[in-house]
Amino acid sequence: TVEALVQACPAVDPALVEQHLARLDERYFESFEPAQIARHLEALSRLTPERPVEALIDFPREGEAECTVLAFDYPGEFSLIAGVLAAMGLEIEAGDVFTYERPAEPETRPTPGLRPRPSGETDALRRRRIIDRFAGKLAAAEPVEAWAEELRRRLHDAVSMLEDGD
Repeated sequence: TVEALVQACPAVDPALVEQHLARLDERYFESFEPAQIARHLEALSRLTPERPVEALIDFPREGEAECTVLAFDYPGEFSLIAGVLAAMGLEIEAGDVFTYERPAEPETRPTPGLRPRPSGETDALRRRRIIDRFAGKLAAAEPVEAWAEELRRRLHDAVSMLEDGD
């Protein structure tokens, strides 16, 4: 519920929590535990035009990696992310892809008793977001912490170009 997630991640705007619950299908909520969903919300809340992607990286067993990429949605982004992961030595064995549904059209008249949000805030909440999870074998010989940092840097560079329209 919105209330449970707001309690689990109090630093996240409750409006983002509502959008998250309303714009993802049931398969997403069946695929992740509540703690993972809260972690996703915290990462999604940090997205800005200057920081359009977050990567949550775990190493469940030696030689394996799980990477969840959270970002604003762009055409061609999935292929770009998969390419960066492959170039970084992740042999992708499984994955899940989730994209926010398009937002409902805003009402043309204000709701009585509610103050309208500033337009920039509304626009940011209306942006589509992705949660793409990849799992596989890691061929990298470097320490996993260094691999994770390099992956985050490369994802940032690639997705920033999409944000900039390049």
